[in-house]
Amino acid sequence: MYISTSKGRFIIREAVPDDLEQLVHVHVTSWNATYPNHHPKPTPEIRNQQWQQRFANRKENWFCFVAQHEDGEIAGFATGNDFFNSNAPYKG
Repeated sequence: MYISTSKGRFIIREAVPDDLEQLVHVHVTSWNATYPNHHPKPTPEIRNQQWQQRFANRKENWFCFVAQHEDGEIAGFATGNDFFNSNAPYKG
């Protein structure tokens, strides 16, 4: 899926392990900007390990999508998974 914004054109696609370096950068940068008073701050090394584990142990219902600028830079990501609760009246 492509979207056009005032910042250019972006593609929304599934993340792949080759995105690891950019995912780590976006994750650390956005976390620290969002939570400036949170300590200790996550380091690139910690996030790198976490992302490697996510891709290596990818559960069937886990997903990650990235917003990638037409120049190749990843600007953001979204992760999630199916939700299941046997008490819920629906299958999530």
